[in-house]
Order: sequence, then C-alpha cells, then structure tokens
Amino acid sequence: MANSISIVMATYNGERYISQQLESIKEQTIQADEVIICDDGSSDDTVKMVERFIRDNELITWKIIKNKKNKGWQKNFMDAISYATGEIVFLADQDDIWHTKKIEVMSNIMYENRKINLLMCEYKKFSDEEIEKNGDITLEYYKRDSKPWNNGILYPGCTYCFRKKFFDDIKGAWTNKMPHDALIYQAAWLSDSGYICKAVLHFFRRHGDSVTTLSKPDFSKDNRIERLERRNHVYEFLMMKTSGYDWIKDAENYRKWLCLRIQLLKNRKLINILRLLKYRKYYSSLKTWGMDCVVALR
Repeated sequence: MANSISIVMATYNGERYISQQLESIKEQTIQADEVIICDDGSSDDTVKMVERFIRDNELITWKIIKNKKNKGWQKNFMDAISYATGEIVFLADQDDIWHTKKIEVMSNIMYENRKINLLMCEYKKFSDEEIEKNGDITLEYYKRDSKPWNNGILYPGCTYCFRKKFFDDIKGAWTNKMPHDALIYQAAWLSDSGYICKAVLHFFRRHGDSVTTLSKPDFSKDNRIERLERRNHVYEFLMMKTSGYDWIKDAENYRKWLCLRIQLLKNRKLINILRLLKYRKYYSSLKTWGMDCVVALR
C-alpha cells in the first residue's frame, strides 16, 4: 500500500500497562492503516483486554494474532513485522506511551525524505508518573553519523519507524534470538540511511518486569563470541546478498575488525591484540577494547 502505515506490537503478559499504550495509539492525530498485535502465548488477560479494546472502539483495521506456541520475543517481533502491509512500519512495545503526534511527525519526515530507511525519535524514560503526551514538539531531524564508532545501538526499537521494503530486503540476515531492532539498526548504519527525529515522541516505561531493566552486562566469553559472530553474519549477508544499497566505505574493514575480535576471544593470541590496535577506531571506546582483552585472557 503506497503511503500507508502499519503499527506492529508484540505482546506477552502485558495486562498491567497495555491499555494505556493502546489508548495512546488510538489517540494519534494520524491513524495507522493497520495495527497488528501478535501475542506470544500470554497466560494473563492480555489477549482478552486487547480484544475488548478493539471491539469496544470498533477498530476494524486492528487485529490480534495469537501464536499457537511461544516463539520468544525476537521471533515474535520478526514475524509480526512480516505480516505488515504498509509502506512504513512503526514498532510498539506493550507498556510504553506515545506522543499523540508520533505518527504524524515521523511519517511526514519519511515521506519528505526518501533516503531515510530508518527513522528514530527521541524518548524519555518514566515509571508511573504523569507525562505530557500532547506537548509542543520540534519538526527537526538529522542523519545518524555512519562513522565507525557510531555503530552502537543507542535507540530502542520502540522508537523506530522504517520502510517495509527495507525490512523485506534485510530480513534474510536475521538469526535465531537476534533482536529485531539490532538487525534493522545495523542495516541502516551500514547503508548510511538512519536518521533521528529531534522530537520526544515516545515515553519509555521502566519497571521491574521490563527486559531492559533486568538485563545485566554479560562478560561470558561464549556469549561475546556468539554476539560478534551474529553481527558478522549480518554484515556478510547484507553486503553479499542485498543489492541496491550503497554500503559505507568502511564496511569491509569493519568486518575484518569483527573477525579479529572473534579470533582474539577464541585463540587468546597476543598478535591479535596488536592487530586490533590498527582497527581501534571501530571501538566506541578503549574500554571496550580492554574488555575484549580481559575476557579473552580469563
């Protein structure tokens, strides 16, 4: 559908906060052409609450899909995005709240600048306090710098909107348990097509049950290797099997850097530490390089 908008939400045991999120989506100044909600086997009343909300508000373009078995949030999100038919896709978490003009502002930017494959908005974290979701906003946006040290993911997927065609082109790079937003962000960084809207259009709820709150730094060598190999796979796939995109000049050297990091962790050879110094610009900080060395030598 040309110039059409899809919203994709993945849910799982979200009864506590989901009504507020659904309401903030319904209150948007520009309505999405479809809202797709994929539930991953909730054991609480999430599904009933969503079905009741859709029915009571006569939301004929909204639908909920109930997975027959639990897929895990990464696979659930990937499948949910695949169901979308809109040109532009917005991602929604079950426990956040949107500014009423989130769709209006971000979709207009996407229509205005066809070079943008991924647009992120600024966000604020909150707990349960009141928020101003109708406040004044700026319409400014800027390009996310594709320099090597800017490859880190600084914006959560719930702040994303992106072109469905872009997702369809890159989804083959996804591997099991890889975060959906990591794939989209890395592809946008590699193709120099990620932008940031300066407006605070998203309110990011932090609570004890959230994945982000519970996540802790992981210094396991095996997990570190797995993450690096997964990222290397993404870049290899995109550069070899995806056409029509101008990958950044440093893409191949970036892959060499990833491979050297993997070799260091697997082989613990001093020569690899020295070789990595040549690629130090790809580290976001010397601390990260130091952690590679510490983990490798443990």
